[in-house]
Amino acid sequence: GPDDVPDSLEGLMAQRYFAPDGLDRKIYRIGDEVFCVERVWPPKTLEEKQGRLIDLDERTLSVARACGDAIGSNVYGVDIIEHDGQPWIVDLSSFPGFKGVPDVGTKLAQVVKAASRVH
Repeated sequence: GPDDVPDSLEGLMAQRYFAPDGLDRKIYRIGDEVFCVERVWPPKTLEEKQGRLIDLDERTLSVARACGDAIGSNVYGVDIIEHDGQPWIVDLSSFPGFKGVPDVGTKLAQVVKAASRVH
């Protein structure tokens, strides 16, 4: 329990390890658009770093969107693996690198421009 954690480890988060069924999925949301880049981890070549765009199933898309709802943002990245047919969140970033997303600079600029009009 919490009382068993040594003071030197206080504030440390640990995750249970699940072996992924396939490649890592880097899911990026920019405004209303969601992109999923499937990638080898750890990548060793430029091609592996770029990954490949794939379509997401509805369940994984729903999990990815819920992550954005949790942090109150429509620009973020979430890493998800699939284990035993279920999506599992590995990491969430409020501003990831967006590797593999086509025309990412323009897409980000459009979201920033739209947000600046609101305020």
